Amino acid sequence: MQDERIRYARFFTCVWSVVWILSGCRPAPTPVTLEGEVVYNGMPVDGGILCLLPDESGGHEAGAYIKNGQFQVYAETELRPGRYRVEIRWAKPTGEKVEEPTYGQSPDIVEQVIPSQFNDESVLWLDVVDGRNSVLFWLGD
Repeated sequence: MQDERIRYARFFTCVWSVVWILSGCRPAPTPVTLEGEVVYNGMPVDGGILCLLPDESGGHEAGAYIKNGQFQVYAETELRPGRYRVEIRWAKPTGEKVEEPTYGQSPDIVEQVIPSQFNDESVLWLDVVDGRNSVLFWLGD
């Protein structure tokens, strides 16, 4: 009877040790962040949008607002390591307004300043790794 208790005690001690090792010894995953700068024709992009679209590796789409040329994709977006196609958009007012018969003039008409090779037909790719990532996008015509 006592041998049986000792076997059970050893068995549960062993199981508990394995559970403890597997749950506590793995390092916590490093949050993935991305920060950087976007410059177009020598000027910082102000008020643009950066979108990250994963390739077939199964990552999540992510994006950030660009202010004064700077952007940051926070860890809360669940950005994962992998390869991403980058799209950058920057719509600026043209100075024109559309005449609206009912309401008068509408807000400014805006146009996309960044060429399509950097957004709809983007040739920009980025490899994101674990931890902190930093990048400079220097764009031109």
